Amino acid sequence: MHPLRISPILLTALLAGCAGVSGDGDEQPAPFADIHTHYNWNQAEVTDADEVTAAFARHNVSLAVVVAEPSSNALEIPDTETTEVVPLFSPYIRPGIRPEWHRDDRVLEEARAGLEAGKYQGIGEVHIGGGSFGPDNRNFRGLMELAAEFDVPVLLHVEASRADYTMEICGDHPDVDFLWAHAGGILGPDEVRRAVAACDNLWVELSARDPWHYGRLADAGPDEDRLRDGWEELIADYPDRFMTGTDPVANAHETYRWHEANRGWAMYDDIMAFHRGWLDQLPADLARRVRLTNAHEFFDVPLPE
Repeated sequence: MHPLRISPILLTALLAGCAGVSGDGDEQPAPFADIHTHYNWNQAEVTDADEVTAAFARHNVSLAVVVAEPSSNALEIPDTETTEVVPLFSPYIRPGIRPEWHRDDRVLEEARAGLEAGKYQGIGEVHIGGGSFGPDNRNFRGLMELAAEFDVPVLLHVEASRADYTMEICGDHPDVDFLWAHAGGILGPDEVRRAVAACDNLWVELSARDPWHYGRLADAGPDEDRLRDGWEELIADYPDRFMTGTDPVANAHETYRWHEANRGWAMYDDIMAFHRGWLDQLPADLARRVRLTNAHEFFDVPLPE
């Protein structure tokens, strides 16, 4: 007989259920809109869809945005009684296409078909920058035109050392609502402020700003999860423009390594704890906007009762 296999995600869920690590004692944690998750092919190898929905239930996730490589994998995560899943169309329509999607004519064809059929409620995650291609690329502009035509948002990941690149894209596409992944990744609050002030069609999400990925949002150690200077003031000045999520992808901030089996979902509990930690430092009304209501309004999903 083969030995019983218990995946890391399922084991974490079982331990959480026994130890109550996902809430305070038996209390359910406050609802959370996770606006950046993945279910890539190399995650599906080691994490079942039911393990993903169990993680959402464990952390009272009311809305979960799912993007994937290939894009069709996002459709494998179902809605549940407590979580509404928002799948986005990814230009990474097959495994390994990410470095060259901007030259593949099938991307725009599949994007239109998926949006027309109502399978997807947005486009993303779209990575741009790093010298591979620019915002004038045919496929990139085509996706922006489709977003405007179907009135869906774009989850935009920009690799740049300043906010200018993001501001240029938002200015070129004023009819598109952009969700800026990871607040620009490495950028500090001053650069993020420049972009938010300049672009009325730009919202900011703070996934992957945890200690295991980009960081630079809060410090660990003696002042664990303590927001760095400037972030609380920025969020308070633009209370309707910020959201957060987990981006449970191992090595997401490193060189392209998506050919490897990815156990990022095993990080979910720790990432969620980090975000709840810094959110708890904000005034309650502001924290609720960032944690929940901004995302529900942005994706037009009713708030949980």
